[in-house]
Amino acid sequence: MDATPLLALPLLAAAQAQKHITHNEALGALDTLVQLAVRDKDRTAPPADPAEGDRYLIASAAPSGAWAGWAGRVVRFEDGAWRSFVARPGWLAYVADEAALYAYDGAAWRRPGVVTVAARINFDAYLSADAWTRVPFNEAASNDQGAFDAGANSITVPLAGAYAVQAGLTYRRNGTSAPSALELRFERNGAAAGAGRAAATGTLVSEVTALGLSAVLVLAAGDVVTVAARFTGADGYLAAADSGWGLHRLP
Repeated sequence: MDATPLLALPLLAAAQAQKHITHNEALGALDTLVQLAVRDKDRTAPPADPAEGDRYLIASAAPSGAWAGWAGRVVRFEDGAWRSFVARPGWLAYVADEAALYAYDGAAWRRPGVVTVAARINFDAYLSADAWTRVPFNEAASNDQGAFDAGANSITVPLAGAYAVQAGLTYRRNGTSAPSALELRFERNGAAAGAGRAAATGTLVSEVTALGLSAVLVLAAGDVVTVAARFTGADGYLAAADSGWGLHRLP
């Protein structure tokens, strides 16, 4: 064995010449990995002017430049060059620019136990009349653990637990159409979830009438959560600028 099994620290060989080189390499690795705190995890390429000892997590799947091929690794700038360390499941790192702790699960660096998703619509979404329709949220402002699927307009819950779920929608008129109500509900695995729904009734005013709904849902890992809305009597749009949805796993 020429390295330790956990941190891959180089071991001295019997009768080895220049033992100080191997010893110093091991000390450098320990200096990098013990009490691991990095500057950032979101860069896809090295900074232009790193300082000696700067450390980063490479969360990108396709880093470039001197970091090419090092996805998921810990890197340190040392003696004018970058050195990389292959992460192992269970490693923890403090990310300074987020003031947050991340854990490596064998595939990616994630915030342990934390699931926060916030999504929005980047276009005015058309809904026909008198039918519950999935709201096409298609852009994430926050997407812990990759839970939000923009193509499916859904969140797949990665961890079981109680979640605070919130959504807000704003009405926009379609021509002369005049719906008499706009309703909102949450759905879990294709069926209505939570207690009740939100509704705005009477005369809906374009880009003024809005409604919101919040609930605490107890969800299992793998549950798929979506938002559905319905106009009554006529069609309409959901205004992109003022419609959003999100959830957060409660401690």
